Amino acid sequence: MSNLYEIDYQLRVLEDYMCDPDTGELLDEDSFNAKFDEIQMALNEKIENSMCFYKNLQADIEAFKTEEKNIAQRRKVKENLAERIKNRIDNYIRMKYTNEDGIVDTDGLNKFKMETPRMKLSYRKSDSVDVYDIDSLPKEYIKEKVEVSADKTALKKDIKSGKEINGAKIVTNLNMQVK
Repeated sequence: MSNLYEIDYQLRVLEDYMCDPDTGELLDEDSFNAKFDEIQMALNEKIENSMCFYKNLQADIEAFKTEEKNIAQRRKVKENLAERIKNRIDNYIRMKYTNEDGIVDTDGLNKFKMETPRMKLSYRKSDSVDVYDIDSLPKEYIKEKVEVSADKTALKKDIKSGKEINGAKIVTNLNMQVK
């Protein structure tokens, strides 16, 4: 990837040391820390180079996210095209087995087979359930999905205003920011 900042070679090689070259496994935290601590340079220089390296990595991450989004969009276009082609051919074949009243001969369609050196096509029967009115179903056939989460914004506001709430408290963190 392109680098926004020139980084000392000693730090750039950390990226290569992150993975075991034989297994592809990530180094554990202790091994990484030992490698990082081996780097010999003045503290201020190490901090500046490390944070610039961090910013380069963040830029790479953003580029990866953008590319992943672009690839996902292109994949979706291909998936839609593939599905349309499949549906269109399915429509052609079903038309051969449909009478004047629009009823499909499912037994005949189930026997349809076509095979060439490059593809094989056939139909198979399968059963599925069409739920056309969920409100009419007995309760034993209904599954409910319930997501439980805390409203952290409301909790923070109420706790900061002095309200005592069991199960939650304000924790003060010091988060490093790199700009």
